[in-house]
Amino acid sequence: MNHEDLNTNFLNVLREEAETALKAGDKETARALYKSLIRISFPVVEQEVRENPEIISDIKTEARLKGPRGEAAQVLLNHLNKKGLVP
Repeated sequence: MNHEDLNTNFLNVLREEAETALKAGDKETARALYKSLIRISFPVVEQEVRENPEIISDIKTEARLKGPRGEAAQVLLNHLNKKGLVP
């Protein structure tokens, strides 16, 4: 799937920075970066879920992780649920 409006390089930088912050023990910064990454990606993820609803199970699995990464996945899952995209 091609998403011309999405700057994947920027998203990768956000992800890398979040992982670096997490490794350094800065959970607050990691949490903020993961949440920003997810919010920027909302429209693309919504479209992807509509076309491939089976990825919801992957998002649910990630949402069960402890820490900022799991929290960010839970934010995404909550958003998708509000949009009626979670069965």
